[in-house]
Amino acid sequence: PPPTGGPYYYAVTGLDRGKNESDPSGTITIAAPSTPLLATPADGSVDQPLKVSLFWHTDPQVATYELQVATDSTFASGVIFGAGELLDTSRTVVLNEGPTRYFWRVRSSNGGGIGPYSAVRNLTGGFPAAPLLSAPAHGLTDVTTEPTFVWNSTGGADSYQFQLSTTSLFTTVLVDTASLTDTTFSVAGLEGSKNHFWRVRASNNISEGLWSQTNGFRTGPAVFVEGVGEIPAEFVLHQNYPNPFNPNTRIAFSLPAFSHAALTVYDILGREVSVLVDEELAAGYYSVGFDAGLLPSGTYVAVLRAGEHRAAKKMLLLK
Repeated sequence: PPPTGGPYYYAVTGLDRGKNESDPSGTITIAAPSTPLLATPADGSVDQPLKVSLFWHTDPQVATYELQVATDSTFASGVIFGAGELLDTSRTVVLNEGPTRYFWRVRSSNGGGIGPYSAVRNLTGGFPAAPLLSAPAHGLTDVTTEPTFVWNSTGGADSYQFQLSTTSLFTTVLVDTASLTDTTFSVAGLEGSKNHFWRVRASNNISEGLWSQTNGFRTGPAVFVEGVGEIPAEFVLHQNYPNPFNPNTRIAFSLPAFSHAALTVYDILGREVSVLVDEELAAGYYSVGFDAGLLPSGTYVAVLRAGEHRAAKKMLLLK
């Protein structure tokens, strides 16, 4: 193929066995293609879906097409799609900013060069933008195993879809709930001391929008009943085991009556390090794990409060 620029001209001659050359054939002109003519959507179209199909008219003299889509009418910035060497006269593009005006144009090329861009058309998306996640915040640790998820409302949204997974790629989905009309959703029974990831997308009668960013968090240790036996006779906070520890240990306690229990770990200066338990618990024997993997070596204090009772135990972290 000749370099772009054109127009170009070519002719053909023939050679016999004696290398005698004939006169040239007639001359053929190869010119750059004409300006493409856009078809659909019509200029100024509104309420377009997330995935919009753009069409333009075919030209038998064209080899390939180049399509540009941008939020800037000059295409100097905000380009969300730009691809050349398209062989077809249509392309489906994913819009990315919800109810925003987009601009698109096409140009074509062949052996004679690259033609001029078409006239610019605009269209406006009618789908809702991606929601902004609020709580639990990204990177939060010691989250309860029964969290309530909160996100900001999105203009033009009729409902929301919520997904929760243990992988950031959502290859394994724990919860997938659509048609939510509120901007909060509660989940119970999550596994303790495990990473979780969540995301939300909005929908309306035009189409669903893009997924929000993904927020990740880690649940705190799950509290469990250690034994079934008799109801404890007294309030007790047992010494953690093992002690000294590195970096995991377990803290057991017993409650003689139903009460709101709070088990908190402090450093030697009295600064709160972790809240292991903060909930209503029935009478019984309990045990909870404590992961100090991110803490420095030193002395820590576990404090248990339940009703009018209070108890404390020193713990030694040696790394």
